Amino acid sequence: MGACTECRLAKVKCEQSFPCGRCQRLGKNCIPHESRQGQNPSRRKRQRTDPKVTGDVRLERMLITEARKDHYALKHIVRQWIALSIKRRSFKLWARAGNLAEACGVSMDEILSDKNEEHRSMDFIHRMITSPTEDQLVIGKQPLKPNDVPDILWKAVGRPTDEHMEQALNSRWIIVREVIQGTIRFYISPGFVQTIGVSRSTLEATFRANQMDVANLLYPQHAMNNQQQDYMTSLAQQLALHSKPGIPPKPSRIPNVKILVGKDKQEKVVDQLVCLHIQRMDVSFVLFEFVDPNAKKVATNDQEKDEINLDSFYLDLDSVEGGIDDFKMICDLLKDS
Repeated sequence: MGACTECRLAKVKCEQSFPCGRCQRLGKNCIPHESRQGQNPSRRKRQRTDPKVTGDVRLERMLITEARKDHYALKHIVRQWIALSIKRRSFKLWARAGNLAEACGVSMDEILSDKNEEHRSMDFIHRMITSPTEDQLVIGKQPLKPNDVPDILWKAVGRPTDEHMEQALNSRWIIVREVIQGTIRFYISPGFVQTIGVSRSTLEATFRANQMDVANLLYPQHAMNNQQQDYMTSLAQQLALHSKPGIPPKPSRIPNVKILVGKDKQEKVVDQLVCLHIQRMDVSFVLFEFVDPNAKKVATNDQEKDEINLDSFYLDLDSVEGGIDDFKMICDLLKDS
């Protein structure tokens, strides 16, 4: 018979009678200590050390890691975050890129020095690292124009790409962001400027100053958290779509988004579209469109007066294309990065 549990915890000599004198004196619950010495290990421990189970887990982890390493959009976003972090001198963004790369099982050599048929090494960051902050080209010198945006991206959201484009953009609320090796350009449609009341120069100045998120110009503060979560889900959808190069873009729709409209910043509920097009490894476009849910139809590319239902080409947040496993994996990676 050994010491009781209380005496063992206190590391004092026990009378080894139950209840012992010490526990009676202190009003403790005197329980004999049961030693597991010499007994078989617990079931949980056996499972941990079982070579068959360990081998299965290792195989699964290896397959997941290989899938991540080969995922085109994940490598793209890591390289983009690295370039942006150097341009903006942001350790926080650099850390996010590093965390995401580590979660994907991608080495620094594979990100910075990798060369294959699809992309080249990140040799362009050498001049970015050695140039002082004031010499960094954060915003492109020339504004992004509609014709600079690839036709495939316009077609993905039902935008005309012919002579009717300008007329159509006058009534649509669209922002397009181009990122080339860490340098950003914005396009804002005339309809967006007139209705939402945020100009390209305001957006660029806010981004360049880097004192607050440009999202603060568009969304009410009280709704920011929920809308940020929905945006991350849509971003995961978009990245999951582009597991390989050359996949055509398809927009994600976020319903019931609250935005600030006009000079008086009134709240309006809209559907928000997010559409990613990766043109090359270090060149991408993201289109954001805000759609009045009461406007059910838009013009097609063929005839200005023809109309199609928006639901025919949007990807809702509860549906996934490009692989449910990719989507879940990217959601977890973005959440942890």
